[in-house]
Amino acid sequence: MLVVIDQAEELITRSGEREQQRFLELLGGALNEESPLWVVATVRSEFLSSAPERAGLADVIGDSLLVEPLSRTRLPEVIERPAQRAGLDFEAGLVERMVEETTGGDALPLLAYTLQELWEQVGSEGKVRLADYEAMGGVVGAVQHRADRLRRELTQRGQGPLILPTLLKLASVEGGEEPTRRRVWRSELSTNEQKVVDAFVDARLLTSGKSEAGGEQDAAFVEVAHEALLRQWEPLHDAIEEERSSL
Repeated sequence: MLVVIDQAEELITRSGEREQQRFLELLGGALNEESPLWVVATVRSEFLSSAPERAGLADVIGDSLLVEPLSRTRLPEVIERPAQRAGLDFEAGLVERMVEETTGGDALPLLAYTLQELWEQVGSEGKVRLADYEAMGGVVGAVQHRADRLRRELTQRGQGPLILPTLLKLASVEGGEEPTRRRVWRSELSTNEQKVVDAFVDARLLTSGKSEAGGEQDAAFVEVAHEALLRQWEPLHDAIEEERSSL
């Protein structure tokens, strides 16, 4: 039996120490020599340190494999092949421009969001023009422009003051490290906060789903679609930095 534990760093960012240790004890106890269990865990490398509260996670992981960032020489393929399957074409020189601007730790999530937005604009069997790409701010600006536009729309509806306080609930910070996503149950949000959340979900900046929580079936939750939103949208990034100690 194969068990996959995705984003295992959330043992640290979203769980208490007692929960962490109990989970790791159960996992370690299940992985004896005669066990039919195989476990694959993905964890961001900065969380595999020697800090006491993290040592258990490093100890449980037996064979580790470092997944390096995608080579820039592969980016044209990453952009073009899915587009071809969707019937899309690119104006000459645009793919090279996108590759050039896909840099930094949040590069791939930002690129994914940008391509999705372009597909929504152009539709199937269309051609993506350089003007379309520049109008949305490029790879770096796509999320920022969409969030800025949404903020203006919500402010016009009188919901502006609620935006950043609501989104702060979806961020978690560990010491001086970059913010990570935090899942929030919809039941914890007020009616007006849920309206803000729904607007960001419609814009694909947040994602919503259902899970089990404390035995309660179909508990609805919300979280950021890409952690890039926490780091790349300046108003939210600044708010997180200001509230870092309380978060």
